[in-house]
Amino acid sequence: MSSLSTAYATGIIALLNEDAKPLTRNERTVWTAAGKQIMRGASDEPARFHAWGTTWANVDDRIGIVRSSAFTRPGSAEAGIPNSQFSDMASGRMAYLETHSYERARLQQELVVNYQPDVGPRRSGQLIAGSVVGIVPDARHSFRPRLEVQSLGEDGVVVLFDHWLVAVNLGDKEITGQASDRSLR
Repeated sequence: MSSLSTAYATGIIALLNEDAKPLTRNERTVWTAAGKQIMRGASDEPARFHAWGTTWANVDDRIGIVRSSAFTRPGSAEAGIPNSQFSDMASGRMAYLETHSYERARLQQELVVNYQPDVGPRRSGQLIAGSVVGIVPDARHSFRPRLEVQSLGEDGVVVLFDHWLVAVNLGDKEITGQASDRSLR
C-alpha cells in the first residue's frame, strides 16, 4: 500500500481581486500573525500559494477572520476539558491562493481558514477537520477577538466569541452545565 500526501482545506472564503480602477486597487492587503502581505490582482505573474501558522487574518482592514486553534470533542472527555487527541482538527494554519488571471470574467482568490498539509491516512468515517470560525465585518487588522470552544455534555458546544457566548445543542436531549461563569440550561 502506498502512502499518499493529502492536504485538506476547509472554511474557504472567496475574495475578488480585480483590476477595476477606481472601484478597486487590484491588490489586497492581508495581515496575519506572520505580518502584512500584499496580494496582487490581475497580472502576468504565476499563481502563488501562501501558508501561515496563524489562527487569525484580516483583509484590507475590512474583514477579520479568527478560527479556533484547539477543539474540544463532545463525549470524548469530560465536558469543558480539551482532549489532546483531537487538537490537530484545527491545524493552526491558514492559507491564501493568490491567482492573477481571470476565469469566467472574474478574478477570484481564496483565503483558507483551516489548512492542514500532509494529512496522513484516515479511516472511513473518521473526522478529518473540525473548527469554529468567527467573521467580523468592518474590523481593523489590530482587532483580535477571543474565540474559544468547549464541550457541554455529550451533545453541547459552547462558543465564546469576544463578548458573545453561543451555546449549541447538537442532540435531542436538554443540555445543562457551566460555561464561562454562566449556568446554561
